[in-house]
Amino acid sequence: MENRRRSIKGINGEIQVPEVIIQHIQSFLTGKEAAQTSILSKSWYAAWSTHPDVDFDQRYFAGSQAIDGFAEFTRATLQRYEDLNRKIKSLKLWMYAKSEEGYYPSLANELIVKAIELGASDLHLEFPRREPPFIYTFVIPPEVLGSAALTSLSLIGCTVERGVNGKVNCSRLKSLCLDNVFLGDIIWDVIANCPLIEKLTFIACVYKFEDQSKIRVLALSPPFIFGRQIVGSTFHNLNYLFLKLVCFDSSFFSDCSSKFPCLKDLTVHECYGYGNLHIFSKSLECISFVEKKRHKLRARFDVPIIRKFSFSGRAVPALSFQTTSREWESDISFLHGETGDLSVPKLKKLLKRLHHSKISLSLNIMLLSDNNFEYVGDSPRPVVENLFLMMMDTPSSVCSALLGCLFWSCRPKLITTYIEGKGSHNTVKILCKRLIQFDQDCYVANRHMYGQCDLEEVNVECFEEDLAVWRPLPPNSLLGASEGYKSKQIIRFLLSWGQ
Repeated sequence: MENRRRSIKGINGEIQVPEVIIQHIQSFLTGKEAAQTSILSKSWYAAWSTHPDVDFDQRYFAGSQAIDGFAEFTRATLQRYEDLNRKIKSLKLWMYAKSEEGYYPSLANELIVKAIELGASDLHLEFPRREPPFIYTFVIPPEVLGSAALTSLSLIGCTVERGVNGKVNCSRLKSLCLDNVFLGDIIWDVIANCPLIEKLTFIACVYKFEDQSKIRVLALSPPFIFGRQIVGSTFHNLNYLFLKLVCFDSSFFSDCSSKFPCLKDLTVHECYGYGNLHIFSKSLECISFVEKKRHKLRARFDVPIIRKFSFSGRAVPALSFQTTSREWESDISFLHGETGDLSVPKLKKLLKRLHHSKISLSLNIMLLSDNNFEYVGDSPRPVVENLFLMMMDTPSSVCSALLGCLFWSCRPKLITTYIEGKGSHNTVKILCKRLIQFDQDCYVANRHMYGQCDLEEVNVECFEEDLAVWRPLPPNSLLGASEGYKSKQIIRFLLSWGQ
C-alpha cells in the first residue's frame, strides 16, 4: 500500500489524473456542469478546454449583450481547437430561431461549418422556435449533408437542403433524427445515399415537392417514399425506427423481414393513416405503440423473438400474437380515460391474448363511468404481474365496481398505487375495503367479494424513497397513510391467489 501511495505524484499539491479520464468524467455532465469543473485545477481546465465533445447553448447567456457574449465565446472556443490542432468529435448547438430573440443565421452557419472542418462526426443542431405555418427559419448549410465523416445527425426545427453541389455525401451516416424539420424530396437522396443507417427517427416532419405548392405531413407508403421506389437494401442495417406524427398506410410494415431485416426496436407514436396492421419480423425484439387520441389499434404480430411489447392509449386495442418468444413482457397503459373509453370485457380479451407474456397493466383514469363495466367470470383468468391503479375524481361506487370487474377478469400479483392528495387516498381506502379484513396487527384476505373467492393472502408495503427499498406497512398505519408522509407515498398490495 505504501508503495502505491508513493507512486502517486503531484504538482503543487494536485494529483495528476490522465486527461482522457477527466474528459470521460466530463462527458457525463451537461455543458454548463462540465464548464464548472474547469475551476478545480489546471488539468481539469485543460481537459475541458480541449474536450472533443463541444456543447454550445445560447440559453446560458442572458442579458442585453447575450448574443454578443455567445458569439465571442463560441468563436474563441473553436479558434482554440484550431490553434492547438485539436479535433472535434461532436457539436451540440442550441440557438434561438427568431432574429428578434437574438438569432443570427450567419453565426450558426459559421459554427457548424467550422466544426465540420475540425472533424466533427456527430452533429446535434436544435433551433426550437419557428414561424407558423411550417416555416422553418434556419436552413442547414450544405456542408452538413456534404460531410463524408458524418456518422450521427440530429436536426430539430430547421429546413434541410441539398449538400455541396446538390449532392448528399454522408455515406457513413449511421444515426439520423429529423424532428420538426422541413423537407423537400432531398429526404429520398439522404435515405438512398446513406446505406449504413442503423437508427432512424422521424418526428412531425413536413415536406413539399418542387412541383407542388402544398405543404404536407411526412408520409411513408411503401413500396414508395415520396413517389420513389424503395431499394430493398436501403434499410439493410436499420435496427431502430421511431415514427411520431407520421402518416403511413397498412402496407408500410407488410413483409417487414424483407424491408427491415435487422430491425430490433420499433416505436409508433401518434401516427395515422393506417388500418389493420400485420407485422411479421424475425428480428423485432421491442415494439411500442402510443395512441393519444381515440384511435383503436388493430394489429396482428408474427414476432418469434420479441422481448417486450408496450401500448399506451385510451381505447382498448384489438391485438393478436401468432408467434412469440417463450419469455416476453407486455406493458399496457390506459391514461386519462373518459366515459366509454374503457371496456372491461374487451380488456379481459386483450389480457387473454397476452397471457403468455408477463403482463403489466396501468390504469390512470379520470371521470370514469360504469357504463362499460361487466362481470366476466369465465376461467382461467390471466395473471397480471403488476397492476398500477390510479382513479382521480372518480366516485367510490364506480371505483369499487371497476375493481370487482377487474378481479373477475384477471388475477394481479401486485397492485401499486400512491397517495398524493385526497382523491388518490380514496383509491387506497377502496382497495383496503375490498381486499382486507383487519385482524388486530395482521391482514386477512377478504374472500367474500366478487372475484376474490380464491384470494389467499394480502400484504401491504410502502416505498421508502430515501433508502430505495420496500418495507412492510402495518395495518394501524395503512388507513392513516396520507397523514405524516411526504407529498407522494407509493404503496403496493401483494396478493396471493389459489390454484
